[in-house]
Amino acid sequence: MASYQRILMPMVNVNITQREGGTFSHKGVNAIDLAGKNSKIENVYAPVDMKIVKMYKYNSMGNSVIATSTNKVRFADGSIDYATFQFMHDNNIDDLKIGKVIKQWDIFYQEGTSGFATGNHIHLAVKKGKFEG
Repeated sequence: MASYQRILMPMVNVNITQREGGTFSHKGVNAIDLAGKNSKIENVYAPVDMKIVKMYKYNSMGNSVIATSTNKVRFADGSIDYATFQFMHDNNIDDLKIGKVIKQWDIFYQEGTSGFATGNHIHLAVKKGKFEG
């Protein structure tokens, strides 16, 4: 049995609308923007088993959730470590709280336009290791 989880894409339909190091809001940032197949709001699924460790509401980044994997994961480069994810722009995160554990592929978030978003999408950043503040 593997001692790690594989990271799944957090949406069923995925269009990358801005890549890492982009020319707009991703300048110098290792993150991507993902949108569904049309302009409707689509669900976001937990890419791994994870626990919410930090939340920000109603700031320029929009409603933001940071979660750390509860198990080690395998990264694209083959390394195995914990992963920390940041999701931004859901229009309403009132149903989420710090400490909530979410199982892989459970719906927990949605695309949105909170913050300075110009259309429904999520901003997704992933880093190796547990959340350090």
